[in-house]
Amino acid sequence: MGNLFSNETKYTLADIENLKNTLGTVGEPVFPGDRLPSTLINVFSEKSNLHSYMDKVAVPEDDKELLNRFLVALQNSIKVGGDLPQECEGAKHISTSINGIDDFGEEHLEALNSMVSETFEMGKIKNIDSQSTIYEFSEFGLRMYDRVKKVPVENVSIGLHEGYLTLISHTDEPYETGKIQTNWWLFELEEGEKYAVPVSITGVSEVEVSECYLTLLEEASQVLSENNDRLLKSKVDQYRKWQENTIEEKEVYAIVGGSQIGDIEIMTEFFEKLELIK
Repeated sequence: MGNLFSNETKYTLADIENLKNTLGTVGEPVFPGDRLPSTLINVFSEKSNLHSYMDKVAVPEDDKELLNRFLVALQNSIKVGGDLPQECEGAKHISTSINGIDDFGEEHLEALNSMVSETFEMGKIKNIDSQSTIYEFSEFGLRMYDRVKKVPVENVSIGLHEGYLTLISHTDEPYETGKIQTNWWLFELEEGEKYAVPVSITGVSEVEVSECYLTLLEEASQVLSENNDRLLKSKVDQYRKWQENTIEEKEVYAIVGGSQIGDIEIMTEFFEKLELIK
């Protein structure tokens, strides 16, 4: 697998959607087997969403149960409510945010029933909140990958990430981070029972990249059919400025690590082939 287009190919804003339909991506980088945690236990059954993350979490060689203890302690604290402990299994509490979920449905109900011995009906659910919590471990605690990194432009390609055009570099290695974010759904039932269901666990990037300017191309391609020349020019000008700065600086933030899946487009060649309006 390699580049999607030949060197002779040219394309315009009108081709962006077709480009997205044929681009590949990069998979998630994983840790070697000797660094992986023990199998999840207790309420974190094999049906738990967290099982798909187990090869993306590393633990100390002499403490394979660290992740289990951390999740169980955190879940117990979340169910009780109130402030979370400032320290949990050696990790420091950084932040917590809670937001209500108004449009809950079958996805949420299935997640709840996968964790409990009973089978609840939708009418039994009084309220669901979404909670994100960040704890930071030392270098001897839990570790995950921070995949956002500034890399040389010649290492960067264009692919898809979560459905959007994204800068990727599978040849650069990600950083490791002890800053870990866990996401939960908090269920309150009509009878007053409360459950905390884990949704995901991810490493938190130390770099805040406010915008991927490739999205301006996607937005500009949509504006083409709206006959809004002023808005179209604004988006193209913003993108062009970013592209010129990227070439000049010779470095850019990208998602790094993982293995290539499907075809991708080398970024510098993409710049040369893209014909923008004046």
